[in-house]
Amino acid sequence: MCNGEAACKAAGHQRAAPAQVGAGIQVKSRKTAASQRPPGGYAVLVRPARRGVRFQPFVARPDGSRRPLTADEALYLGRQVPRARRRIL
Repeated sequence: MCNGEAACKAAGHQRAAPAQVGAGIQVKSRKTAASQRPPGGYAVLVRPARRGVRFQPFVARPDGSRRPLTADEALYLGRQVPRARRRIL
C-alpha cells in the first residue's frame, strides 16, 4: 500500500477505473419502499386450489364483486407451472 500519490506513481500503481454510472446501477434509481396501497384496496386473482373443485378463475374486487379475467391475467395463469412438492402422509 502506498502512503501518497507520489509514492504510488513511483511504484507504478494505477488508479482504479471509476465505477459505471447509469440508471440501472445508481442506488437512487432503485425502489427503497413499496408502492402506495390503492385507495380502494387490492384486487385478488382467485383460482381453484384443489383438484375436485371446479369453477372458472376470476378476479375478486375489494368491494366483494367479481369480474372475469382479462387476456393478460389468463396468460399469466396459463404460464404458471405447478411445483413438485412432497406429499405429507
